[in-house]
Amino acid sequence: MIAIIASVALCVIAVIGWLLLPADIRALFPLTHRLALLVILAFPIAVMAILASSYVRADDSGLRIRNALRVHLVPWGRVHKIILRPGDPWAQLL
Repeated sequence: MIAIIASVALCVIAVIGWLLLPADIRALFPLTHRLALLVILAFPIAVMAILASSYVRADDSGLRIRNALRVHLVPWGRVHKIILRPGDPWAQLL
């Protein structure tokens, strides 16, 4: 949810910034530069989408952990302990 809100806010800020430029300054940007600015805008949005797609799922066969672009399958036989101490930001898997 945070990645979606941040992406929308980034797009809105970019559009407002573009529209606040005087028309004669906007006319100085050729199409290739405008496309380059869109690619630069798309990069942080893509990074936020990749990071936001991480998850941990547990079922009878084990744990499925998606961290950025990789998926790790950990069967329960390899899991010794799951540690979550008070104050820890996330659990640790041994």
